[in-house]
Formats: sequence, C-alpha cells, structure tokens
Amino acid sequence: MRRGSVVDAAALLGGFVLWSIAFAAFYGAHGLLCSVDLAGGFERRLVLVALFVAAMLAHVGFAWWVAARGRTRPGAAAGLDRIALALALAALAATLWSGLPVIVLKSC
Repeated sequence: MRRGSVVDAAALLGGFVLWSIAFAAFYGAHGLLCSVDLAGGFERRLVLVALFVAAMLAHVGFAWWVAARGRTRPGAAAGLDRIALALALAALAATLWSGLPVIVLKSC
C-alpha cells in the first residue's frame, strides 16, 4: 500500500475515529465520575468540560490539517480532500451534538 493512500484513508476516516474516541471518553468519564461521590458536582462538571474542550480542539486541528492538505494537491486528489474535509466537519458537528448533553444537562 502506498503512503499516500494510507494518509488519504486517515484523512477520510480520522474525523469519525476522533468522534468515537470522544464519545466513549465523554460517557465513560460521566459514568465513572457519577459513581465517585464528589462534593457539589463542580469537579465533575469541570472534568467533563475539559474533555469536551480537548475533543473540540482535536477536531478543529484535524479539520485544519485536512484543509491545509487539500490546498496543495491538484486534480482528483483535491476532490478527495474536499470530501475528507466535509467528513471532518460532519464529525466535529457529531461530537458537538453528542458532547453537549453531557455538559449542559444535569449530571447523574
């Protein structure tokens, strides 16, 4: 397998791989923090917000990498990079959609 095809596959799949990791981290941390008795719940909320911010920064960084990569490639490869960018942005929206309830709604 050529190096370019591996990087193309990573660009296409990376956003939703990040989403799945973030989803598992959000709800795993939520369940773990709810099982531990924390006074007031402020610490629990702080950890969840930190996870959410880290996930969003990872997604934005990944989308930026895909966009920067697409600007330097001609022809059909640029079309592939536009699709990869659309998938990365869709994964960012999915992370926002699945992560906000953990932060916004009352936990536990």
